[in-house]
Amino acid sequence: MGTDEQILAKAEARTEKIDLRGKTVIPGLTESHSHITGAAESEFFEEIYIPTSVEDLLRHTAKKAESLKEGDWIYFRNTYPTRLREYRFPTLKELDAAAPRNPVFVDGAYAGQANSYALKIAKIDENTPQPPVGEIVKDPATGKPTGLFLRAQSLVTRHYAGSRKLTHEQRLDALRKLTRNYNQLGITSVIEGGTTPDGVSAFNELFNRASSRCGCPTRSAPT
Repeated sequence: MGTDEQILAKAEARTEKIDLRGKTVIPGLTESHSHITGAAESEFFEEIYIPTSVEDLLRHTAKKAESLKEGDWIYFRNTYPTRLREYRFPTLKELDAAAPRNPVFVDGAYAGQANSYALKIAKIDENTPQPPVGEIVKDPATGKPTGLFLRAQSLVTRHYAGSRKLTHEQRLDALRKLTRNYNQLGITSVIEGGTTPDGVSAFNELFNRASSRCGCPTRSAPT
């Protein structure tokens, strides 16, 4: 772009000059595919536990089951086998051993693994027909479900009530907090993939509040 002298020569009376004291400036980055609304809401009440291995996940499951009533769900969202040390989901038998009195589901977005309690709640057994989309993986020898679902997790997850719902103001606060975190990493714009009506409403309100410095510090394009 030029030397300091060449750049400063282009400054006008209204130009704001900031001495960065040797630090580097880069253009704001654009996150081209995010789920910013879901990410903001998911950790509003508490941080999501992210296992690093099957062993870690099973240990956490067993410990959590100790504090839950029988029948209470243990749900792991966005838990992908490729991010676990063993590169696999926990098995039906492993999840049963960790939480025999609670339904457990490990959701990897495109596939998921249930334990026997979750299968019982979903009324899925060897006689359950395959869904129009996706697959209930069954043992070829016995025909019984292995607990693994390929793009058919909703057969189980629809029985899970889910996390606490946010109010509109809480959603606004969650988005403000997350976008400030984005800014700290140099991300100034995001493209939101598959947003919801609530998400669009929140983005619009934050945009309208921007002039009063109460809005969203990151440009967003919901799709």
